[in-house]
Amino acid sequence: MASDLRPAELFKRTGRVDKFIEKYEKNDDFLTTDNKKVKLKKQKHVLNLIKEARRYLESSDSYTQIPNNVRNELNNLVLVSNTGPIHLKNLSKTYEFGGTGGAYSAPSAEAVHGFLYRMHHLDKTYKLNIPTRTEMGELEVLMYVNKYILDIEGPIDIKIGNKILKNVYGFNKVSGTPKADISVVTFNESKKSFEEIFYISHKKGSRANDYNQYSGVSPGAGSNIYNHPEVKEFLGLLTKFYDEIVKDKKRYYMPIKDEKLIQYALYGPKFTVGGIKNEDNIDMIAQGNPSIMKSGKFYTLTFSAGSTSFSPDIGHYKSGDYQAVIGARYTSDRGFVYGGKRYNDVRVLIFPVKTLGSEAKNIKEL
Repeated sequence: MASDLRPAELFKRTGRVDKFIEKYEKNDDFLTTDNKKVKLKKQKHVLNLIKEARRYLESSDSYTQIPNNVRNELNNLVLVSNTGPIHLKNLSKTYEFGGTGGAYSAPSAEAVHGFLYRMHHLDKTYKLNIPTRTEMGELEVLMYVNKYILDIEGPIDIKIGNKILKNVYGFNKVSGTPKADISVVTFNESKKSFEEIFYISHKKGSRANDYNQYSGVSPGAGSNIYNHPEVKEFLGLLTKFYDEIVKDKKRYYMPIKDEKLIQYALYGPKFTVGGIKNEDNIDMIAQGNPSIMKSGKFYTLTFSAGSTSFSPDIGHYKSGDYQAVIGARYTSDRGFVYGGKRYNDVRVLIFPVKTLGSEAKNIKEL
């Protein structure tokens, strides 16, 4: 796998291009393939070309969607750096771009948690978690929000959707692999302890196919999903098309009828209406970049993607690109069990229908 940012790699995902544009416009450092930091001079024709090529990826994350003449321009593009001329292929695909180029140095707890870190002495038993190199979207949210609170010497009251969260000290990464990625943290004066009062599942990007999945359907996904009749129905139908999936790499899906199943997939396997929120019964699904604005007595937090939703609403996920479906595709070393028999090399998940691709077939129509 290439570890540089040659055009075919840079334009493999829109999120990767967006990160390049962000760093380029901010004059942030890039790392070269020979492990040297460089700054790129901002040039209007370079930015215009990158943005033009990025527009061709709107319908599909595929480099082949970009016309040949634009691809040729990208391949021959010469960037101006502080060390001299440089090509895209000379830049390293670092962790920010989903690669392993360059050494990953996790930011300090102070840089990630801001005011929450500064006030950690109030409750040293509360653990501050730092996202891993594969959780850059969550890291960006934490660093943005926590720096904002630190800069205005919080704590602050934050409005998210129709909820006002009082006395917020900061955001923290939720440990493990529950539905929640991020928690909102306040300090309970009477108990003298930090408490998590709001839970968010966050996804980078701005489109449905930036989601790899909404949920699994194995026992690990929880009994409310694993034992759901629609999941069992789909697995039964799927056994008839097993050879087509494994040999021909075909994909199949079934639209979800039960809204409760969609809610379990989106808001957590322990989803309940009106129940106490936790890491598996979350408050919010957020996608894209965070933004905080002062609004009267409160600070309003929003996210850039239109798919952002609040429990128990699933309106955005019942139709269109984000429609939640049970789907299956070929994946080596995965499998499912039905009727006491294991079927290997098939992965079954609850997906956005867009993620499965335009050639996926509705199994109920066959």
